[in-house]
Amino acid sequence: MSLTLTLEASRLVRAPRQRVWQVFSDLTAWPQWNPQCPGSAPREGLSRGARLDLWLKPLGLPVMVRAEVVEADEGQAVAWRGRAWGITTHHRYTFSDKGRDTLVVFRESLSGWPLLLARPFYSPRGLSLQAQAWLQALANQCPG
Repeated sequence: MSLTLTLEASRLVRAPRQRVWQVFSDLTAWPQWNPQCPGSAPREGLSRGARLDLWLKPLGLPVMVRAEVVEADEGQAVAWRGRAWGITTHHRYTFSDKGRDTLVVFRESLSGWPLLLARPFYSPRGLSLQAQAWLQALANQCPG
């Protein structure tokens, strides 16, 4: 038996898409402003096929996710797929112009039987609040 959890969050960032992308794509700076990411080590940038080592805190505990970029459209969209603790994760971010602002949409899908064991420690609402906090932190780094 396996479990799949998908969540989506979006935020209108009061900055041009180029600025939002610049902040987002500097993964080495994430730990300075992103409370959900205590560390990251992009080994090859955000091009398709690039490898990433991301330290994330999905349940409040740091977990290193080794990921591969599976979609890369600079300034428009990026997605990566990774695995940690037997859980497969797929993250996708899109960036679109809304006048002078940028709409950032985040979609995450988690799957694997270990989610069944972790179920007492998370809630979809809690994960959604984490995603919103992450997008708020990104917005705070992107003054228009």
